[in-house]
Amino acid sequence: MIGYFKKVKDAAKDAVKETVKETVKETVKDAVAQLGKGIPLAETPKFPETILLESCHGKYLSASPSGEARWDMSQPENSCEISLVEVGKDKYGLQSVYGKFLSAQSGGNVEWNRDKLLDWETWEVKIIGANIALKSVHGTYLSAQPDGRVEANRAEAHEWETFIVEA
Repeated sequence: MIGYFKKVKDAAKDAVKETVKETVKETVKDAVAQLGKGIPLAETPKFPETILLESCHGKYLSASPSGEARWDMSQPENSCEISLVEVGKDKYGLQSVYGKFLSAQSGGNVEWNRDKLLDWETWEVKIIGANIALKSVHGTYLSAQPDGRVEANRAEAHEWETFIVEA
């Protein structure tokens, strides 16, 4: 009879181990899937006050004195330096060396043309793997086009909408 209870106990232990293993596996799988969708982590890392953003095309986001935004610098220059202005949890304004904020227009155009940091100049930071994505107030993501154009017209963040942050 003792042998029977030992077998039942061992079977129960094995069942619990397998259930825990599967639960952990599913939890990790769900967390990775959420990161891939750009769901913000519980805590966004602290960013330095001045950053550079590099696209998957190996180009840096730059600003011109006229307000044009471009992904056109292979090597970062002064015009690529971006000051981050924290607005709230996971939300920032991006200010160029010329003092203008990066603004997402409702049609998807992006310009360094605003003196004040309001809704259209606010970007929500989404952590995706080791990179970030920037979501506009319009619900669209900042995107680096291979020809250097800067757009904010993508509903989801994929490779062209994720950027390396450099200090």
